Amino acid sequence: MIGFLRHRLFLINFVIKIITRIHPVITHNIAKINFFKDSFFSLNLEQIEGDYIEFGVFDGTSLISAYESNKVSSKKNGLTMNIEGPKRKFFGFDSFEEGFKIFDKRDEHPSWIDGNLKSSYEKTKKRIGKTLKDDEFTLVKGFVENTCKNVDPAKYSINKISLAFFDMDLGTPTLIGLEFIKTSLVVGSIISFDQYFAYKGSKEKGESYAFKEFREKNTHLVFRKYKNWGIRGMCFILIEIKK
Repeated sequence: MIGFLRHRLFLINFVIKIITRIHPVITHNIAKINFFKDSFFSLNLEQIEGDYIEFGVFDGTSLISAYESNKVSSKKNGLTMNIEGPKRKFFGFDSFEEGFKIFDKRDEHPSWIDGNLKSSYEKTKKRIGKTLKDDEFTLVKGFVENTCKNVDPAKYSINKISLAFFDMDLGTPTLIGLEFIKTSLVVGSIISFDQYFAYKGSKEKGESYAFKEFREKNTHLVFRKYKNWGIRGMCFILIEIKK
């Protein structure tokens, strides 16, 4: 019995060493993929129409994960899906080669500085294009302050939105993105934030501040918390649009 306990504790210690050495970025991305699986399963089960829109594309990993999750869960299977899920296009907004840009002092953060997290527009488009057809996705290059502020989503052929994914980390561009999509949201739409609890969990900075201010300005949109995911992710479902 003692020998068994010693062996069991050795295995537990071994597992601890293995798991703690997996970088949090990897475990966070796994959680993100599971979030997309759950969300698109729900959206397709409920037959929620609308496209996918992403703010903060970087290298395209999230957009590809969203596409694959929707593709799998939208198929008619005679069990959970008696009809095909709604058709969707996938949109991504990012500054790409320019990386971060602080437009408001409120957004200052020790780890997110001007020029950080740059990516190549052409390489990202090529990578996404290996999974999605050209008519299935659109990438918009530039800061949202220039591409989305006071802009009608119809400019990019966006009508309804079923899932909006925010990964710009900063509050100012997130608020602009939220205002940009508000007329395209439908009952059942999901809004997700990758860094909702950033800035030491402050409600006055980052994505949390942006969503709080957005809801205060748009009280006709009623949201309900959906789930936490990953390291600091949070998402909500639009449950009512008041007249």
